[in-house]
Amino acid sequence: MEPLNLYSLAALMTYQEVRTGVVLFAGLILAIALHEFGHAAAAVWLGDPTPKNTGRVMGGLDALGEALGVGRGRTNRYTVNPIAHADPIGTVALPVMATFVLPGAMLVGWGRPVPFNPNAPGRKVSYKRMVILVSLAGPMTNVLQAMAWSAILVVAVALGAGESQNEVVRSLVTGAISGLDLGWLQLLVGLNFVLALFNLLPVPPLDGGHILVTSLQRQNPDWAAWLQRYGLFVFLLLIPVIPFLLSPVRDLTLMWTRFLTQVAGG
Repeated sequence: MEPLNLYSLAALMTYQEVRTGVVLFAGLILAIALHEFGHAAAAVWLGDPTPKNTGRVMGGLDALGEALGVGRGRTNRYTVNPIAHADPIGTVALPVMATFVLPGAMLVGWGRPVPFNPNAPGRKVSYKRMVILVSLAGPMTNVLQAMAWSAILVVAVALGAGESQNEVVRSLVTGAISGLDLGWLQLLVGLNFVLALFNLLPVPPLDGGHILVTSLQRQNPDWAAWLQRYGLFVFLLLIPVIPFLLSPVRDLTLMWTRFLTQVAGG
């Protein structure tokens, strides 16, 4: 018996599942790019120019970007360009697997960490506050994106999006919104809430881990050093249970989007 390959697995997906997968993947790319830009913008705003002067890494992605005319730049992470923040595993490989090979799996991802200097000479806050604020900025951008998608969902429902027999939809704006799939909007809301909580898990190298290590450095330096050294291994061990840890977010998101739909639908 011939083993299943990527093409045979993809062939098992319906047309609607493929479309939904493409939307989710594009939404994840946007969510990750804005997440990393949030870190960079917070660092720059707090007086550290490091994100603007970061030597490029991952030459293969740079070469691809330059060939496509969307190169991420050699010295700048202070940008919303997705190629500037892309990680081959967290932005491409795992999301593609979760979206098109194992549809229905929880979709999470990450970009390359944005370097910053908490001891920058021009910083406006203390070392501890710098780390905490820059670390929080990424997840907060995902929360803002979730709220933005929620607002679009409300507008879409209010204008009758998804109702094929609605004869009131006439304006250009309404016509554009009516082409949206409400299920996609709900998924994008949930995706960003999941990413926000995922990154706030208190384990390095996630944002929540950086906050925890910084908070422990003065009172419990041994624990902080242990987390810095072994946090990645702890994270890898937690990967199988992360979907269970984050499943309440999906349930709450479903309740939230249902509430918005009911309110907007009148």
